Amino acid sequence: MQVCIEPEEKQGGLYRYVTDFAAVAPAGTVALRKSTLTHPRPGEISIGVGALGLTPYRRHVPALAAKALAEAIKNASHVVCHSLYRGHVTTLAEICRARNIPYSIVAHGMLDPWTLSRFRWLKEIWLRRGGRQAIESATHLLFTTSREMEKAMPAVPGARPAILRPAVTPFADRRESARREARAELGIAADARLLIWIGRFDRMKRPLETFRAFARAQPTRTVLAVAGFPATVTEGQMRRELAGAGAMVRYLGPVTGKRRATIFSAADGFVSFSFRENFGYSFAEAMAHGLPCLVSAGHDLLADVSGHDVGWVAASAADRWSECFAAFDAASDDVLARIGERNAAWARDHLSVDRMRQSIAALMHVAA
Repeated sequence: MQVCIEPEEKQGGLYRYVTDFAAVAPAGTVALRKSTLTHPRPGEISIGVGALGLTPYRRHVPALAAKALAEAIKNASHVVCHSLYRGHVTTLAEICRARNIPYSIVAHGMLDPWTLSRFRWLKEIWLRRGGRQAIESATHLLFTTSREMEKAMPAVPGARPAILRPAVTPFADRRESARREARAELGIAADARLLIWIGRFDRMKRPLETFRAFARAQPTRTVLAVAGFPATVTEGQMRRELAGAGAMVRYLGPVTGKRRATIFSAADGFVSFSFRENFGYSFAEAMAHGLPCLVSAGHDLLADVSGHDVGWVAASAADRWSECFAAFDAASDDVLARIGERNAAWARDHLSVDRMRQSIAALMHVAA
């Protein structure tokens, strides 16, 4: 069983991890929400905690919600808790310790030094008031990449770390029809090379800097399609920036479900010059779809793909990104195909449903 707070698609990677875990280990999900009026998904137990109950850095959730949580997990053989710095983590840990229920915590990048540096004093207080005990009493503290684990452990040296990568599988193979659909929607030529940027519009992901670098590259046959949910960068800011990026850019807004599947299946490449990504779901998804990738060195997944050429890896300095765009635009179809095939093979070996299921079984065996 897993416990999380308000799973919503706009959360990006956290939402995708929760969804993948539910599909691979279908033992049920307990979702703590502001209101129980939100209709739970199949297999989900929804617990209302009120707006204040989900406030960051709380020590516990409200008493009635804690009672409901204890009831929801009473028959669980193992509980996986998502996120940190919220009251549901410390409350769950206390319940599990009192009932001898093994539990694990998924860090979701929240122990990264960069994350810890933001509102550090509040995080330190939360850790001192039960958070560190919750983490270090857990059967496992789970990470998605070895680099994420390496960076996090100095903050919680008493924790027992393990890696549990999510299952990232490609959508059904309908590439030719997807190419036609996407190019018709975007109003671009049938033979145009399509590069996609998909993610939350967050300053950390550096979307505006990415689009400026693309405009400087002046590609001759590559069109950049941009999709995602507004976050610290607003939709208005995105539209204004993209309006000045030239005719080779298209704005899609949020893409979910079938539309997201169509875009990934139709694309020829993927770009993310994010400042940091502890996993990078869209990057992993692009690899699974056999796309050559243009990514920054801030993607921690690169350390686990060591020795494998994912496409183009850019230095942190934005003034070099245009060179990556130009190289992608100039590369032959054969070169892109070879890179894409290697990416898809790596994803099949390391990010499959079977691999995640085996990893979960091994972790549960250790916990038993």
